[in-house]
Amino acid sequence: MAAVYRLGERQKLLAQGSARNGEAGRVDLVTNPSDADPFGLRSKARHDHAIELCPRGLSLYCGEFDTSALSCREWLAQLGGDLMIVSEPALDTGWLLKYAELVDYLVVDSDFIGDVEDAVDFCMRVRRAAPQLPLMLISSEVRGDDLTAERMMACDVTLKFPLNEEQFVRGVISARRNNAQFRHSVVV
Repeated sequence: MAAVYRLGERQKLLAQGSARNGEAGRVDLVTNPSDADPFGLRSKARHDHAIELCPRGLSLYCGEFDTSALSCREWLAQLGGDLMIVSEPALDTGWLLKYAELVDYLVVDSDFIGDVEDAVDFCMRVRRAAPQLPLMLISSEVRGDDLTAERMMACDVTLKFPLNEEQFVRGVISARRNNAQFRHSVVV
């Protein structure tokens, strides 16, 4: 395991389970140490909104540990969540599914996984096994952001690299909404 900073109990259990199972790859659990509050989340209304967006407080980023991942971590922290960055191109979906109930979002960097087709295949495997997990696919190979539920069989939103904060926050909000719509369409 690469690094562990200021972890909550769920994150500790997740990290211990990963280490105990001897899973390969780099897993970094990080939280935003900054006291900055650019969205005013310390106010009651913003705090309630953050809890609604990140009720479990933990999300996963499947991609390279780079500036894009760190930016996503900072932006998610402003929404009340922590981000675990998993730098393993062939991420074992069994490990992911074991802990899916503890996760608010899965952010998949398709450029890290390979081509878009490989990333979509990965997302579809996760979607079939854990339909309750909102999926955000990010890629430099798409024409633009897709915040609709049009691609709901694979993911809840698609965002185009390079990302900015407003784009990411809109993606988080849309992913939760679209995932609820997806689950409703599967049940009905």
